[in-house]
Amino acid sequence: MLHFTQDNLQRIIINPFYAITIAQSLTEEHDPAMSEAEWVRANASLMREMGSERWLRQLLDVLNGDIVTAEEVGGLFGYGAPSRSKPQRRGKKRRKTRRHT
Repeated sequence: MLHFTQDNLQRIIINPFYAITIAQSLTEEHDPAMSEAEWVRANASLMREMGSERWLRQLLDVLNGDIVTAEEVGGLFGYGAPSRSKPQRRGKKRRKTRRHT
């Protein structure tokens, strides 16, 4: 018999693996531009500013590969040189519509 703790269930629900396929470009080894604590603080603030649903939808877009490129920011803040072998998608990706039967 399966037994899920509240923590187990929360970790399953939080995991974007169940909703999307994460862009391969985001799985490359790299030196982080900020600490995990800095990322959490910055994004907690952004969530308050944007609202949690909008923030989560944007996070899924980013994980799908809709990221800011080096060309857009001039190679700043941990972004690599402007010449990147794989151009990144910009703009909203078409979402699959679910059919209700």
